[in-house]
Amino acid sequence: MFTGIIKSIGVLKKTVLKDGNLRVVITCKDIPKDLKTGDSINIDGICSTITRIKYPDFEVDYMPETQRKTTIKNWKEGDKVNIEPALTLLDKINGHFVAGHVDCVSKIIKFHKIHGNIELDIALPKELSKFVALKGSITVDGISFTVSYLDDNFFRISLIPYTLKNTTLGNKKENDKVNIEADLLSRYLLRLFDERDNQTSYEFLKERGFI
Repeated sequence: MFTGIIKSIGVLKKTVLKDGNLRVVITCKDIPKDLKTGDSINIDGICSTITRIKYPDFEVDYMPETQRKTTIKNWKEGDKVNIEPALTLLDKINGHFVAGHVDCVSKIIKFHKIHGNIELDIALPKELSKFVALKGSITVDGISFTVSYLDDNFFRISLIPYTLKNTTLGNKKENDKVNIEADLLSRYLLRLFDERDNQTSYEFLKERGFI
C-alpha cells in the first residue's frame, strides 16, 4: 500500500526483455538504505517487487500483462520515474491510499499556466468515469491528486511548484501517456450500491455505518 506522495525520482538505467518479461534496472541515490529484495515499491504508479538491489541501483520485473496495461511499454533508458516505497505503520498518511494497481493508461490533453501553477487536463477513459468525482482523489503516475474539474471527456488536476520540481510531471508534454488509478474508496462504494437492491440510500448507508 502507498499514499501517492513521491519520495524520489529514479532514472531507468537498463531494460531487458526476455521470454516476454521485462527486467528494469533503476538507479536512485535517494532510495531508503533499508530496502531489500522482495520489498514492494511504487514506480510511476505501478506496484513493483524489488528482485535485486545494490545501492543505488535496484531491479524489478514486469510480466506481459503489466506491460500491456501500463506505460511500461513506452519506457526507455534515461527516462525518469516517480518512486515511493511501501507505506509502513509509522508513516504519516498524507495523500490517499494507493494500491499501485493501474486501471488504465491515459494521455495529457492540455497544460494551463495559472498564477505560477500548472493545471493539467487528462483524458478520462469511459470505463473509469464512474470512479472519478469532483474533489475526489485520483492517482496519476503514482502521484496523489484531487480532481479540481471534471468533464465527460477529461479531468483536471493542479500542480503546485513543489510537485513540478519533485515529480516527473514537470517534464511531461501534451499527448504524453500517464498511468491512472482510481480511488479505492470509490470502487468499494460503487460495489456496495450495486448490491443494495430495493433499499433506500439512507437505510443502506446507515446499516453499514457510513452515517
